[in-house]
Amino acid sequence: MRTPPYSFTQLMQFVWPGLPIAQALYVAAELAIADQLAAGAKTGDELAAATGSDLASLTRLLRVLATLGIFEADSAGAFRNSATGELLRSDHPSSVRESLLVSLSPLFWRPLGELHETVRSGRPAFDRIFGDSFFDSLPARAADSERFAAVMNAATRDEIPLVLGTWDFSPYGTIVDVGGGRGALLAAILSAYGGIRGVLFDLPPVTARTDALRSPRLAGRCRIVSGNFFDSVPEGADAYLLRSVIHDWDDERAAVILGNVRRAMRPGATLLVLERMLECGSAAELIDLHMMVLTGGRERSTAEYTTLLNDAAFRVNRVARTVGPAIIEAIAV
Repeated sequence: MRTPPYSFTQLMQFVWPGLPIAQALYVAAELAIADQLAAGAKTGDELAAATGSDLASLTRLLRVLATLGIFEADSAGAFRNSATGELLRSDHPSSVRESLLVSLSPLFWRPLGELHETVRSGRPAFDRIFGDSFFDSLPARAADSERFAAVMNAATRDEIPLVLGTWDFSPYGTIVDVGGGRGALLAAILSAYGGIRGVLFDLPPVTARTDALRSPRLAGRCRIVSGNFFDSVPEGADAYLLRSVIHDWDDERAAVILGNVRRAMRPGATLLVLERMLECGSAAELIDLHMMVLTGGRERSTAEYTTLLNDAAFRVNRVARTVGPAIIEAIAV
């Protein structure tokens, strides 16, 4: 029997302060307090005026955040950013502000707060709470949609060194990035491999923001195509990418996506599926709960991805591991 990493007493030490800490960080990010302190220390009165907040309530929040080491307080009642708090600035090169605003927003924590309903019903709590599915609700939520897209694009950029350091893309003449978002991964591949041409495929609101692929150095080597992968995908490429797409969906809808990709491919063409693998004790297990309440999607094991791919007329050739996503190479048969 595997030894648990934490005792129940230790787990409870995470549980009771976890919610207030998470929401304190969210409010600090929402009010852009670290931005207000970018030029130096300010008093609680100054911050309350700048953020439109109640002074007494804001001061209590700032005391908590100072205790956590996000801000620093002096004896005169002024606050300044700590080195950690600097990361909450929107202009910091390693800013976590947008990530906090997404991951701690009501769109995420309210469905988790009703995890019990998903466990009972087998249906995403998000749909019942907000009256629509996660992805269908985003177009009507402009701010949430923009933040979500920005965070997904940042996550893609973070994985680029892992992907380029693990996989050789030189055998492919043309690559289609299916559901490729704002094109960060495809732009990096095309920049690293001068002979490859690319196609970015995603929904129209997403493809309108593909600045990474519109640079002069990629001119003439990339097409941007709008569409829905539940209907069809561009045909005839040598390789297709699906990065963090399949885990958003249940098996039935994942099969539709894979089926449409397969119909667009010639026999012998390559599909690369980039996903985190579900393994005992991995962070993917926690992400799996999030997918369950948000979209009805799921994280999967290598064996489960292999089954999905085999059923869609692919043969899994190999699986390359990174410290982030695994890269599953599947050949169209």
